[in-house]
Amino acid sequence: ASSMSGDALAAVNTLAETDMTKVDMIVIMYNLEDYREHRPLGSSDNEDVNCIYGAIYKSLGLIQEKYPYIRIALLSQPAGGVTIDDYYVDCTVNMGDGALIDYITFELEATASRGASFVDIYYGAINVDNRDNYIVNDYHINDSGAEKIAERLKELISL
Repeated sequence: ASSMSGDALAAVNTLAETDMTKVDMIVIMYNLEDYREHRPLGSSDNEDVNCIYGAIYKSLGLIQEKYPYIRIALLSQPAGGVTIDDYYVDCTVNMGDGALIDYITFELEATASRGASFVDIYYGAINVDNRDNYIVNDYHINDSGAEKIAERLKELISL
């Protein structure tokens, strides 16, 4: 984590100090990096962590094994896009390994196969029509976007 960022290291330290016996739910939000970096969607090995399906499937399984009493919800990416060589690529464009909705479909399938909850942010909160209100720098969520996502999660998940 320290090689990634100070925020990543702080998150790891917070998790290390968290009493997991008092945790009801773990919420995981996927970002746009895999789409932006053209990471593969899947492979013949469901636990291939080099692809979207395998990384989610394996990660959720490890969490469930260690904390079987904690509910897990995976949130999809919001609609966004990326700037590549000063050219904006809309999230509806296949950049080589699929359009963003293809990534979300693989995330949904991996999450469902583990019996975890899936919350759609792409259509349900920050979509192609309203993303300019909630996304900055092509794919970073602003404060209004975070509120919109929290509202969506609250709508669908009750503890």
